[in-house]
This record gives sequence, structure tokens and C-alpha cells, in this order.
Amino acid sequence: MKTVPHWRGGPWNGRNLIGLPDIATRLQDDRDKAALAEYDRIDFVNIILVVNDNEAYIIFQPKKGALSIIRLEPTGTSKRLIWHESLKWVKFGSTPRDLCDEYARCGTNAICNEDALERCGCLPGFEPTYPQDWYLKCLETTRRRKKQLDECGKGDGEGFVRLEAVKLPDARNSTVYGNMNLKECERECLKSCDCTGYAVLDVNEGGQGCIAWYGELTDMRQYKDGQHFYLRVDAVELAANARKNSKYFLPTKSVLAFIVVPVVSEVIPLMLFIYYCWRRHSKRKGTSQNR
Repeated sequence: MKTVPHWRGGPWNGRNLIGLPDIATRLQDDRDKAALAEYDRIDFVNIILVVNDNEAYIIFQPKKGALSIIRLEPTGTSKRLIWHESLKWVKFGSTPRDLCDEYARCGTNAICNEDALERCGCLPGFEPTYPQDWYLKCLETTRRRKKQLDECGKGDGEGFVRLEAVKLPDARNSTVYGNMNLKECERECLKSCDCTGYAVLDVNEGGQGCIAWYGELTDMRQYKDGQHFYLRVDAVELAANARKNSKYFLPTKSVLAFIVVPVVSEVIPLMLFIYYCWRRHSKRKGTSQNR
């Protein structure tokens, strides 16, 4: 029997698993909200990451001596229950909590947003194979990656757009650079044709280290407590994104060259063809008049 992911907590960002909902959104039932009012004002669980030479694991440690259990339902949903002084188990939260929480709900190279009219949307620089079927992956709108590795990162106008407040992609195809800042991570990403984006590794103390993704991006969603993700795009998409964010956008020389050259290469042959047709028509008209 094949194992299929149902929900993902997201990578560790130095404070938490980014995909875990915050306490305020965990209160599922109005009847429980009054009973859990005291828990709504505090952090209920300490989440501790332990990493050593032999293993890595996470400890969920309840605060204030509260009793807590996690129950896995046959549907794949996990529910956290706490023991209340009313002598009953009260539901404190569950995952996945909505459709966007389901693993890869919108496919690859896409992002899910529960607050949007269209829940699924392709990332900048991508478009759906079939708009009516979001389970099929989004494809690149342009040929962003080159065939030759030695051509990567040489300033043909490529850059990054910042996606704010998102759940970072599945990190199985990522690489951690613990000693790099974001600028160094950007340069490292541009060296590889396969690098698709990067983000801060540890959000503490203004951000430390970075994590870069190589290949397709899976299981992203808009999330109010999410992080910034820097998505790699080509010059055309970079310019379009900049125009959306600033009416005073001035493209760089590399971006201008990348945009203008293809346009000129198409316009000049068209003008020559029109001129040729005009000259030919003029000659025929002159010949008929001489007769």
C-alpha cells in the first residue's frame, strides 16, 4: 500500500513548525471557547527541536501542567485534546484545519489561499496546464532555465520576487546553508539552474542562515503567520511584478536588454516585410501607368 502525505507541518524556523496553526485559531467549537478562555491567553505548548549526531526530533511540552493528547482519526485528521477541570476532554485544535492545509492541495508550483475567490493560483512565472483542474501542476510560462550550467547567474535579468506570509514549500528538495545571509543565499541560488527560491532558515535575531529549494515547489499556502519566500523569476516576470508594486519602477539595464531585444528582433523583420510589399506594389503601379 502506497503512503500518501495528508498534511505537513512545515519546516522548523527557529521558533515553531511554520505550518502549525496558532492558538487563537485552534479553538474549534464555540462551546469550548468559554471553557478554554484561560488557554486562549497563553502559549499552551512549548515546542522544542532537538538535534544531535544521531537523530533529530521535536518535543511538544504542555505548559502549566496541563494534560494533552493527540488523537489520529481514520480520515487522517489529527486532533489535540486537553483535559479540562469540567472533567472532560476538550478539542483544542485539529490538522488539517481547512482545504489549503491538505498536502499539495493545488499541485506543484502553485499556492493556496482560503481567503481568495479562486482558492488555487499559480506562482508568478507559471500557468496551469488546465485552468479547471488544479491538481495538475502549473507549468513555466517562459524558458527560464538554460541548458548550459555555466550560463546560469550571469545577469540576464533573472531575479527574485518576495512572496509574503506563506507556508514554505516541502523541504525534501532543499539545501540548508547555515552560515549564509539572504544576499549570499541569493547569489548561491543564481549559480544553479535548478534553484527555484530561498528563505530565512532561523527567524530569531533578525534572521540567520538560509534554506534554498531546488526543483518544483510543493504545498505552499498563504498563512498570516507565514514567512517571506523569495521566488526565482525571469526578467519579464520580474519587471511585471515591479510595476505592480511601484508606479515609478525603473528597470535595470539587464532587464531592459532582456525585454527589448526580443521585441526589436520581431518588429524589424515585420517592418522590412511591409517595406518590401510597398515597394513591389509601387513598381507594379508605375509599370501599369507607363503602359
